[in-house]
This record gives sequence, C-alpha cells and structure tokens, in this order.
Amino acid sequence: LSGLVACANEAHAAARRALTVKEGGMGALPAVEQVHTALAVASSLDVSPAVASMHTDPPGASLARSRPSLLSLRARLLPPLIEELHHILLDTSRLAADADLAAHSLNLADLIADDRYRLYAYFGKGGMLRMLSGFRASALAILAGEEAAGEGA
Repeated sequence: LSGLVACANEAHAAARRALTVKEGGMGALPAVEQVHTALAVASSLDVSPAVASMHTDPPGASLARSRPSLLSLRARLLPPLIEELHHILLDTSRLAADADLAAHSLNLADLIADDRYRLYAYFGKGGMLRMLSGFRASALAILAGEEAAGEGA
C-alpha cells in the first residue's frame, strides 16, 4: 500500500502544479523545429538534417498549437482530470487509511474555488454537482477517520 500512497501523492503534486498554471501564462506550443533547436542547445547534440526532416509539422499543426486551441483543450480536459484526481485521492485514502490523502481530496475544493486559477469556470452545473458530492464524501471520510482515531486512543 505504501507504493500506492506514494503514487497518489505524486499524482496530486503533479496535478496541482499543472492546475495552478494561469491562463495568462499559457502560450502556443513550440514548432517541431524550435524543439529540435532547444534540444540541440540543451544537450550539445547535433540533430542531423535527416532526423530533423523526419520530424516536421504536419499541415495545420500551427493552428492546433495556437493559444485558443490549447485553451479549448484545457476546457475539455480539466473537469474530468480533476474528478479523476479526486477519486484517486479519496479511494486511496480509504484503502490505505491515509488521512492526508483524504484531506488532499477535500482541498481540491479550495483549488477549484480559487479566483487566481478560475478552475470553477470549466465546470458545468452537472460537473460541479458531482464535485460537490465528492467533496461531501471527502469530508465524511475525514470525519470517519477522526472518529476511528478517537476510538483507538
């Protein structure tokens, strides 16, 4: 179970880093040529022309890498990502009797409500109701853990 708890904690930390990137800080993705150049500079490797020619942008790639496209993708991915993260944290907390993971699952409510990140704007009514139901389950799990700890003392 310790490996599972470690994985859940890593998922929480990685997701939190990703979720706290503000939209204003997001730009377009770099072109393939820019990635090759950055890789060559960072690693002091010379990318051969043959390799570089194999990895070129397909037609329409610049539109797919644009900021509006990335924001649209973010809007489609964030609600299910946050819901899944909540399930991972809550279910793992129950399985491993880990109060910290239960608290992390409930603290996602603060992250969603934070005006700096405006994550609440990505949720429709149904998605927000599911999250509220999940946060209720998190709070009940925390209370049950506290009661069990009190009985064991």
